Amino acid sequence: MNDLTSGFNIGTNYTLNPQFNEMTGFTEKDVRDMLEYYSTTCPFNHSVDKLIELIAFLLRNADHQRNA
Repeated sequence: MNDLTSGFNIGTNYTLNPQFNEMTGFTEKDVRDMLEYYSTTCPFNHSVDKLIELIAFLLRNADHQRNA
């Protein structure tokens, strides 16, 4: 247990760094492709473009909270 917890507070979260999006996260194209695929198998209440817009809004707010 000591190996798992000791020193973890010095880790860096790269998932929030846009420079590493393709390494540790999804690109907008990845998300758009997934949404377009799943919209054909289970209808959404919003268009794919609207969902991308909503996700972008959430990400902007997350960035604001992180930088506050």
